[in-house]
Amino acid sequence: MKEGFTIRRARPSDLGAIRHIVDEGYAPYVERVGRRPAPMDDDYEALIIAGAVHVAARRVPGDGALDERDAHDAFDAEGGASHSDVLGLISMHDGGDHWMIDNVATSVLSRGQGIGTALLERANDLARQSGRSVVRLFTHESMIENIGHYLRAGFEETNRVTERGFDRVYFERSVGPARDDLRAYYDEEARRETRNEPSGRRIEIRAQFITQLHAEGRTSVIDFGSGPGSDGSGFSNAGLNYVGLDLAHANAGLARTRGVAVVHGSVLDPPIRPAAFDAGWSVSVLMHLEPARMEAAASAMCATLKPGSPMVIGVWGGELGSQVDESRFAGQRRPFELRSLDHNVELLESAGTIENTQRWESDVANWEYQVIQLRTPT
Repeated sequence: MKEGFTIRRARPSDLGAIRHIVDEGYAPYVERVGRRPAPMDDDYEALIIAGAVHVAARRVPGDGALDERDAHDAFDAEGGASHSDVLGLISMHDGGDHWMIDNVATSVLSRGQGIGTALLERANDLARQSGRSVVRLFTHESMIENIGHYLRAGFEETNRVTERGFDRVYFERSVGPARDDLRAYYDEEARRETRNEPSGRRIEIRAQFITQLHAEGRTSVIDFGSGPGSDGSGFSNAGLNYVGLDLAHANAGLARTRGVAVVHGSVLDPPIRPAAFDAGWSVSVLMHLEPARMEAAASAMCATLKPGSPMVIGVWGGELGSQVDESRFAGQRRPFELRSLDHNVELLESAGTIENTQRWESDVANWEYQVIQLRTPT
């Protein structure tokens, strides 16, 4: 369950809120497109009846025990929805050999809370349930904000066409096993509460980074792929404002028991406003992503930092390429992309200036650990 909202199938009483969000979101593009964007004229009444629309709705008291994946069934009771109850929507359909997203929109006041990311994940879930391995969507070529958002979310541009008088850019994203395996693995780890505590060189590097942050007069840090906030106490005890971001839903709750804040989200599209933090920290996360997505994730992460901010990134590396770890939890697979230090530096250079690197051998043959510190552009 996402903090503050749940995702469910839309019902007829949501119609007014859905139309309000669509009109509010697309009206600024009318002049840019030269006409009303197509989603403004879709028949949402018919789409709701057909079950093609899901909404992100504000959580109501007492629904905390519901799992998000079951929320659309649990909320099919009658009842009205005000504009403030429905925070976003997604309309989609089965395209035969793919899952097609026709429209995704969030209310202006609710942006930056991870709602769009959650709605796209719902599309992934439904695609997988329908046996589709690819999710596709499109946007108008003048909606450059949307193009950037979809690229950060892991979509790849496939083609540009003119349809019904609209110049459209098409994207697709795999819902294959690597992405799903990773989320399932860390959900299981959080359920079992088996994340290892920081130790050894990780604590030393964190202490050095804290010393640097104090020397530069920095007061806040965001931890990408934080787990249950394992490093949070170290930063918080040093007087820094700490927020973690993690792929596993349950880690937000585990973090609260440590007295630190962790929010759910993906490093590819962090639900964090731009330039919100003084520094970034990411340990053992980006080696799960193939090169193009690692590069996109680094740029998205750096966008949450103020200009000239430092970030420490630690990854497992080596020369083995794609690997899958199946040794820890029965039935769970964890993908790795083991790259050389030079390759990882090359991928990160587009996000900021590389200031220093470290590397050491591990106890596992042909695996090494790499630490890269960069600074965001000023």
